[in-house]
Amino acid sequence: MDTAEVPYSNLDQIFPEFREPMDIHAAKTRIAMLVVAGDLRPSLTPACPPCIVDIASRCLSYDPHRRPHIHQVWDWLNQVKHAMLAAAAGGV
Repeated sequence: MDTAEVPYSNLDQIFPEFREPMDIHAAKTRIAMLVVAGDLRPSLTPACPPCIVDIASRCLSYDPHRRPHIHQVWDWLNQVKHAMLAAAAGGV
């Protein structure tokens, strides 16, 4: 998810058995079913900063009541931005 690629755009890697155009529709349907069931989630690369992994995990909570409000996310991302800018400037 931190690669700027569309989640699950690598259908051929997720479902290598689906190769034909009609199979792609089946793969997309299967992905939707897995996501709804909570069995498939977008992945993050190992290089993703832990603070971003934490924010993403909260936002992707299967229980909608456990997901943060957009204002919380905005505040967290601003904190991350300021911490990264301070670190880049040698302040941390």
